[in-house]
Amino acid sequence: MVELCKGVGCNITDKLTSYDFIQTYTYTIHHGDVKYHPDFDIPPKIVSIFKRSVKMALQTKRHSPLKPAEIKICLLDLYLMDGLMSYIEQFIKTDEATKKELEKDVEYLKEYYGDTHKQHWLVEISVCDMLKTLTLPTHTLYTLHYELNPRVNHKKFNCSSYYYLKSHLPVKKHINIDNHWRPIFLVQHPAIDFKCEDTVIEDCEINTELLKEVYHGSKTKLPVYIQSHALDRLCERLFPINITLICNLIEDALFKKVQVCYFNHRILLEVSALFGKLGYFVAKIIDEKIVLKTFLLLSNNSTPEGTLFYSLPDLTNTMLTIGI
Repeated sequence: MVELCKGVGCNITDKLTSYDFIQTYTYTIHHGDVKYHPDFDIPPKIVSIFKRSVKMALQTKRHSPLKPAEIKICLLDLYLMDGLMSYIEQFIKTDEATKKELEKDVEYLKEYYGDTHKQHWLVEISVCDMLKTLTLPTHTLYTLHYELNPRVNHKKFNCSSYYYLKSHLPVKKHINIDNHWRPIFLVQHPAIDFKCEDTVIEDCEINTELLKEVYHGSKTKLPVYIQSHALDRLCERLFPINITLICNLIEDALFKKVQVCYFNHRILLEVSALFGKLGYFVAKIIDEKIVLKTFLLLSNNSTPEGTLFYSLPDLTNTMLTIGI
C-alpha cells in the first residue's frame, strides 16, 4: 500500500497509524476463487484452467489506464486502494484539519486508481477480455459471474469476492449449402452488460450497410454463423499461431473491426493482426444469415491480393522456373 501511494507521488500513508493500516485491510475486498456454478456440470480440469487464468489476469502488473504513471499496478492493487480510500472517507477518526488533508489525498489517488465504480469496471473488462481469448464459436462457451459476499472475520466486517463459472453450449443449426445439409454455429463471445453488471453472451451481427453490394433485404443486421471447416482452415493455415491469438483475430474480424469486400462473386471478411492483413473469411448469405464457409490466406489466388500476385508475369515465370 505504501509503495502504491508513494509510486504516484502521494504521502498519505505517512499520516496513518498502525491501527489505520489494520482497519484499511479490514475494509478491503479480498478476492477469493473461481467456483463452478452448481447448475452447470463443468469438469474440474476446466475450472482449474479458469482459476489460473483469472489469477493471472488479476495479478499481472500494467500501467494504470486512468492516468499514466511510472508505477505499474495489478487489478488486485485496485481492491487494496479502494479499501484505503473507503476507510479514510467513511471511517477514519481524526481532527477535522487532518481529515480534510486526507480527503484531498484520496481525490488525488482516484486520478490514478479510480473510485469503486471505475475499479470494478476495469476488473470486469479485464476478466471479460481474458474470457474472449479462451472462446471459440464452435466449442462450449464459458462466462464468469462476479459475486460479492459480506462476512464476519475475527469480529470484523469485511467482504470477499469470487467468480461463478457457467458453461454455454454453442447455438447450432443445420442449413442447406450447395444442396447438402451442413451444421453451422452462431458466432458469439462473452461481453459485459452494464445494465446488470454481469458477463453475458453476445451474438455476432454485421450491419447490412457493409453488405449493400450483395444484400437487398429489409434487415439492418444479419447474424453471423460459422462452419467448423472455416475454423479448422483458420487454425491450420495460420499455424503455429496459438489459440489465444486465433481467438483475438476472430474477435477483431467479426466484432470490432469488421471489413467487408466483394470479390469474384464472393463476400470476403478481412482477418488482420497488428502487423497487417492475414487473409479472409469467405462468406455467403443464406436464409438471412451470414455463413462463414472457409478461410483463405492472403496469398490464395482467390483473394484480391493473391490475384494481383499471380498476375505479375515476371514473378509467375520465375515461380514456374523454380518449380513453385
